[in-house]
Amino acid sequence: MQKMQKLLILLFFLISLIGCEKESKVKQINYIKEGIVEDLDKYTSMTQVEQDLDGNGSKEIITMYVGPALENEGKTSIHDVDEVYYRLIVEDGEKEFSLINFKKDLKNIVEVWFEEKDDGYEIVIFFDGENREIISYNYDKKKSRFIEETKYENKGKVKEFKDVYFPVE
Repeated sequence: MQKMQKLLILLFFLISLIGCEKESKVKQINYIKEGIVEDLDKYTSMTQVEQDLDGNGSKEIITMYVGPALENEGKTSIHDVDEVYYRLIVEDGEKEFSLINFKKDLKNIVEVWFEEKDDGYEIVIFFDGENREIISYNYDKKKSRFIEETKYENKGKVKEFKDVYFPVE
């Protein structure tokens, strides 16, 4: 009887995943060209990493900044969590790319990974906020730009299973 219960739970879980998959798939692609990154003096550098993203042998500098919303810069500090902006900047020699520039209450960065690819590394970022998202950034050598691809974005309410434990024998 216990094996039957486990099989039914597994079957229900798989059906739930398959049923949600079609609604959850998003293939959104944006292109980020190099540009002059302004107003960084108003931001605080939170972390900095060096990684060869484009596979050319030299490491790019990836920096996460946190700061006030520009329209509220005189009234806001980085400690006012409702008005904080994230900036993720990649510096490649003389080139600068602004990959992320958004308000914290819209998206919160949960994790950042560097995934090794054949020709460099991909930046993978997990967001939490109004929507849960997984977004990747790849450097396109041919066109000297980053490709931002939304790998996942939920379309409805998310129910977490943190406190649900399945019996294990």
